[in-house]
Amino acid sequence: MLILFALGLFLFSSSPVGAVPAPNDTAPAHYHAGLAYERLGRLDEAYTQLQLACALEPRDSRMALALGVVALRLGRFEVAQRSLESSITNDANSIASYYELALLYEKQQAWGRAVDSWNRFLELTRDDVLKLEAQKHIKHLESQPP
Repeated sequence: MLILFALGLFLFSSSPVGAVPAPNDTAPAHYHAGLAYERLGRLDEAYTQLQLACALEPRDSRMALALGVVALRLGRFEVAQRSLESSITNDANSIASYYELALLYEKQQAWGRAVDSWNRFLELTRDDVLKLEAQKHIKHLESQPP
């Protein structure tokens, strides 16, 4: 359910069925194919398409976020971390990227980095339910041994 938050932020876009991309549209074509595969639960294919999209458009924060989320779901934590950090580098206000990165840092037991990401998420989000969730995570993480 937690990952669905980020997925919902970037799953709203879609490409027309049967559309043939122009040569300069290959990154978006790979991106949309990756999102389509992800929706179908075909995560390995989604991962491949999103990697291609990110290689062609390394400064696109949406593509980096999508790759980060899929990589996280596949347990490819190093790729997920690089992609999510890239998303933040390209868009310092990417709420979904901070959310996913905080969850990733928790999995890696990088408590300080997780707290930093949750705090940044708290600064950016306007959703009261998500703020409460972030505050619970922070409280729990601050009780963890260093």
